This record gives sequence, C-alpha cells and structure tokens, in this order.
Amino acid sequence: MSSAIAAAREVEEAGPSNQHQQQPPPPPQPCISKWPDIALVLPNSGSMGRDMLANERNFLTFFKLSCTLVVLGFTILLKFRFPDDQGNAPDDWADDSVTQPIGYIFIAIGFSALMTAIGKYFKTQRMLVKRINFIQAGWGSFVIVSLLFTFACIVMILASLRSSLFNIPS
Repeated sequence: MSSAIAAAREVEEAGPSNQHQQQPPPPPQPCISKWPDIALVLPNSGSMGRDMLANERNFLTFFKLSCTLVVLGFTILLKFRFPDDQGNAPDDWADDSVTQPIGYIFIAIGFSALMTAIGKYFKTQRMLVKRINFIQAGWGSFVIVSLLFTFACIVMILASLRSSLFNIPS
C-alpha cells in the first residue's frame, strides 16, 4: 500500500511540464489595498445585528454631544459676554476674563466626550465579538449622576440668590 502512495507522489511531482513554468507576477495593487482591513465579518446569529446597531447609535449620540459642546464652547469664546453692574452696552463691556475659561471648559468637555465615545465604541465592539455581556448602569453610575445634578442645582440656586433678581429695591 505504501509503495502505491509513493508512486502516486512521484507522478504528482513529475507532473506535466506546464506546472514548472513560471506564473506571471500579479498586477500591482493600489496603495489603499495595502492598508490593513479592520472590517469584522460576524455571523448574524441571535441579537448580533441589533447589538452592533445599538453600539453605533450610542457612538453617534456621543459624537453629537461632543460636537454640540465644542460648538457651544467656541460660541462662548467668540460672542457671549456677561454684562457688568453698570448695564453698559455689549460692545463696551466685553470682558474675556470670565468667558474664556467657560469656553475652554466646554471645548475640553466636548473633546473628552469624543475620546470617550471612540473608546467605548471599540471596547463594546470587542466585547460583542467575544460575546461578553457588560451592563454598566449600576448604583455607582446613579450615585455619580445624582451628586453632579445636586451640585449643579446648588450652584445655580446660590448664583440666583446673589444676583440682582432677588434684591429688594429701597
């Protein structure tokens, strides 16, 4: 039996003469095709399609938030001015000492939201490929958001009480 296999191998190796001819080189590929292909091809089983679309929707929501915050920051830097106590016209009292930090803070928050969106998108995509479930909304998230909301309300109430809105004219 082994001699028959060896004979078949010799015939295959000897083969026709056209097998030993050189093949023409493949045509040159464009530069773009040399880039790594990072597309994922996954089976559409279970809720894979729904979860991938939800991940993209969440990324686009974060992206919209970051664009809005950056535009708001630049708007504050360029146009928004706080009035002074004398009630001067907007062109006379342009004070950048208050508006510049606020504008830069909004821009920084916008860019950090964009970086967070990119990180969360790829992290969730890797987890979906590995079929790992991760539920983020827990007590920690609710406590942090509640504390931030309470702090913002207290700051706004204190700012309102110190404004001229609550001063009683004499």
